[in-house]
Amino acid sequence: MKKLIILLFTFLVITGCEDTKSKELTVIEEGVQDPKGIHIEPLDLKGEEYAIVKATGVLNSMIFTIDHDDAAKQSVKLWIDHYKDGEFKGTMTELESMVSPEAQTSKIYLSIMDIDSKQEIWTLALREGGNVTSSKMLQNRGDMMITVTRTLQSITIQNGEAASIGVFVRGKNSTISSDDFEGMIKQNDEVFVLNCGFK
Repeated sequence: MKKLIILLFTFLVITGCEDTKSKELTVIEEGVQDPKGIHIEPLDLKGEEYAIVKATGVLNSMIFTIDHDDAAKQSVKLWIDHYKDGEFKGTMTELESMVSPEAQTSKIYLSIMDIDSKQEIWTLALREGGNVTSSKMLQNRGDMMITVTRTLQSITIQNGEAASIGVFVRGKNSTISSDDFEGMIKQNDEVFVLNCGFK
């Protein structure tokens, strides 16, 4: 009963609807950036917002701030790619939302919350002021209990571009030694890559 109450509270904090439109995006490498554009930066793990999310029962999460380019208001697309034993297994979930013309900043949330010993709920959300768009899915946890989280320091991209901004690595001996996503995918049992694009 306690977990159900916590789960319902989490839904109230991060809730909304999903838009499934899709367009092609150009994936860019970290470091190949124009200083002008859309800036994505992870929040401090010791900050208040992480503490609030953790209080709802979420054990693993990522939160990012997006500073939008004043010259171009755009649609934001988020998706999670799943890799197992070094092979791409498919896109787990995705969402797309239009950015308000008045928006200067918005936030990205990805959280994992246990339901029981075998299942967890993943929530991917975009918040702009008081408006939230979210996508949720059930995921089987299996026997791989160790989860390691890694976010990029910051990245700047343009309309029509996409970038990987964070990973959850899962396995019996999960390790993250750098921002080399390809290396992480090859070295670990399961890797979940969070991507963000604009158009």
